[in-house]
Amino acid sequence: MKLILHLLHDDQPTGPRFARIDQWSGRALCAPRSALPEVLRRHELDGPCLYFLIAQNPGRSAPRVYVGEADGFLDRIRSHNESKDWWTVLVAFFSADGSLTKSGIQYLESITVKRLREAGWCQMENSTAPRLPTVPEEDEGGLKGFARNVEILMPVLGFNLFADAPAEDTDGSGAGDVEPAVPAGDGFDTIVCPARQEGFESAFLGQRAWWAIRIGESRLGQIRYIAMYQVAPISAITHYGEVERIELLGGDDDAAGKYKVFLQGEPVALRRPVGRGANPFIKPQSPRYARLKDILEARTLEDVFRGE
Repeated sequence: MKLILHLLHDDQPTGPRFARIDQWSGRALCAPRSALPEVLRRHELDGPCLYFLIAQNPGRSAPRVYVGEADGFLDRIRSHNESKDWWTVLVAFFSADGSLTKSGIQYLESITVKRLREAGWCQMENSTAPRLPTVPEEDEGGLKGFARNVEILMPVLGFNLFADAPAEDTDGSGAGDVEPAVPAGDGFDTIVCPARQEGFESAFLGQRAWWAIRIGESRLGQIRYIAMYQVAPISAITHYGEVERIELLGGDDDAAGKYKVFLQGEPVALRRPVGRGANPFIKPQSPRYARLKDILEARTLEDVFRGE
């Protein structure tokens, strides 16, 4: 297989760049948000596109990703530039021969979101699972091949989105590098953090603390509780505690903007752990804000995070 990477500017290896696979009509354009004016001049993006909006910090934390489709990507990205402030990079896939159709990119969007959620690595910004459209049977093979090439090219462009979550990301007491999204509605008083069993027992239960959580400084005064989501095989929020204090972590640059949360008293075990229910995609893959009242009354995680 021959992969071809074309830099639009020789002195900018992480600037706007095209990628393709030899003898395949698909193309990928990857560009930092700062290069958006240049992207908007690319007329080949005015047709059907599958696209990714990405925020990925230099560390190993889960990348934040939104997957979309648009028959007229340039207008769509202008809208996202005004309404979504978190993303830093875009990747758009299109067909050089015009063979992608509206139903085709909807098909690609649906199977891509499903694949990313199954991998469990990314922090997905898609609130729902896109419906799989009906496409002609003779087109399915080509669309599945297109999706496979998307998975091949994304790591070449620097974004290994389809990888499985590394064990280090949710063990011990580390909590990721992306600040949680602020839920809509009545606000929040709790931060929910994912944890593996060893870290949960040694840090949360043993030391009555959890740390390396990225929290916006303006949100610190709102956090009164911390709740723990134990990852598979438990896959449920099982405990919470009242916050005594939150301290800024010191140390190297990787700790910048991260905090340690100390509990006031013993952690409290929920009478009824809050699991995923029928929706396997709603599990917290990084810290998320919530309300303790919703956690105590919830039957599933959808009841906790329904305002996001």
